[in-house]
Amino acid sequence: MKDLTALSGSSNRNQLKPLRQPSSIICVNTHFSARDMLLAAGPDLEANPVKANLILSDAVERQVIEGYGEEIPSSLERRRWWDAYIRNMGKTESLMEPSNRGADGRPLLRDAVYISVWTLDQNSRTLDFLIACTGRKPVFVFTNHPSDALSPAFLERRLVPLAERMKQVIAEHRVFSIVGLEPVTAYLASVWETLTGHYILRPAYYEATHTFCTRQTLARPRQPFAGECRMGLATEAHITQAGRLCSVFTDSAHDDPYKLSVKQGIQEASYLIGRKELYVCEAPLPGTGAYEVVCIIAVTRKSSKVAAVSKVFTHMNHRRKGYAKHLLTFVCHDVLRTKEVVVLFVGHDLKTAAHVYGRVGFVGVGDRPLSERAFVENWLELGFDNVDIGHW
Repeated sequence: MKDLTALSGSSNRNQLKPLRQPSSIICVNTHFSARDMLLAAGPDLEANPVKANLILSDAVERQVIEGYGEEIPSSLERRRWWDAYIRNMGKTESLMEPSNRGADGRPLLRDAVYISVWTLDQNSRTLDFLIACTGRKPVFVFTNHPSDALSPAFLERRLVPLAERMKQVIAEHRVFSIVGLEPVTAYLASVWETLTGHYILRPAYYEATHTFCTRQTLARPRQPFAGECRMGLATEAHITQAGRLCSVFTDSAHDDPYKLSVKQGIQEASYLIGRKELYVCEAPLPGTGAYEVVCIIAVTRKSSKVAAVSKVFTHMNHRRKGYAKHLLTFVCHDVLRTKEVVVLFVGHDLKTAAHVYGRVGFVGVGDRPLSERAFVENWLELGFDNVDIGHW
């Protein structure tokens, strides 16, 4: 289990307006580009890629667009960033300049804002929290710390100033939901509700276990269904059928705020297929010689070591035939040829799905050994009222 301990995201100590605590300083820093964020925190995210999956892959893609390539900044580049930061720590922060706000004094609506929270002392710097507010996605929260280490006092000292900084630099209506470890999301959302008056919506948008699979935990691929189905990356020929399943997938959860029409589902399938991120399982239509798409799986949020599985969905007319397990096993074997870990979220109410994921090799869910529960954590998404809903 040594490898599971490393992957599960145990505390990784190394890491901004300063708040003084006994013998240390709590610092909050704002980054208006992926490059700037990765200069400060890239190695911390890369060292904990499972918990950083929601943020890291998107940040690297944005860094490429910004013209800096895919590489995480070097230790020398990071040292220079921190040296400059320490030198300027006592000066007025640029984020308070009028240029960062609109004519009405409100925060500008930016495509990407990152905020990092650090504990600094004489011998070390620890990245405690990092939030990413990018594109039309929720506010994603990363922490190096395990859930059981997050005391109310620890959260208060760091998440209150984080929420205050969010209010300074992020348009309120842009924060439609917060996603992160359960205690982090619950506390940050409560502070945000108090600061802004945007009430938390109930029930929660999503309550899930964040689990993972490696080459060591992955089940062996089972023998093909005697020619009954074929699997692989989706092509343009699958766009319409796969798109309909993308749409029905969002309808399958009655409280899902991110519902897609059939047209939107087809657009999403086309986007995923163009990026080679959608897999399909096809079954023959009796007596026709044709095939239909009966199951889909998306593989997204790919970083150097980790990829995420989502949209595991089987057509309602083809359930309980093993297609999802068969395709998921195939996908994981394919992805793990080049990655070290596959991650996914499984909702607490999806007992059947959890059972399937456990049998494929995802840790700590379904009928997996109870001892594995220590290696997975509960995540939470909370939404707010009177906001502009995005999508993820």
